Amino acid sequence: MKHLIKYLTIISLFLSFIQCKKNTEKDEYEIANLILKRNITAFGIKIFPPKKIVFGSIEHKKFNDSLVNNLKLTYYLYPNFYKLDTLKYYKSKKALDDSENFLNEKLDEIDFSKIKNLKIKRINSIPYKDEIFGKKYDNLTGLYTISDIIFNEKMTIAYCEINISCGGKCGKGIKYELKKINGIWKIIKEELLWIS
Repeated sequence: MKHLIKYLTIISLFLSFIQCKKNTEKDEYEIANLILKRNITAFGIKIFPPKKIVFGSIEHKKFNDSLVNNLKLTYYLYPNFYKLDTLKYYKSKKALDDSENFLNEKLDEIDFSKIKNLKIKRINSIPYKDEIFGKKYDNLTGLYTISDIIFNEKMTIAYCEINISCGGKCGKGIKYELKKINGIWKIIKEELLWIS
């Protein structure tokens, strides 16, 4: 009887671990999709509105929306989540201990079946370096990398970063803090890390 209880305990712990991993993965992709939807825009397109349209105006927004709605724009998302430097977010001794293995960890692959389709189409391969922002790929909005999503212990706060490259002097990096409110992840803080 003791062995049966022992085996049942082990099985229940194993099943709860698997369920927890599934919930974490669901949260990670919910956040990744939210961040991508917010950032994959016509920002990097080298098609400029007529001079009569004032930057930031309602007409400018309509012009950008018309570019997105033409369904010809594309973007490239690198196939791995890059490792987020947790020392920026956690100052504990454990974070310092964990950081020693930081550079040796394998990058997690992105499961593209869990990335939602946007009006801007994702391309599967990166164009040849000299063609990236040339005439051949003039519909390419940019190259995107997204970080791991890290959570607090209660899984109520998350941190994530995205980097966008849209040309030699065009790009930005953004850090996000998110909070789970009524079961839905919401961005509560956005910080520009760099801009080119």
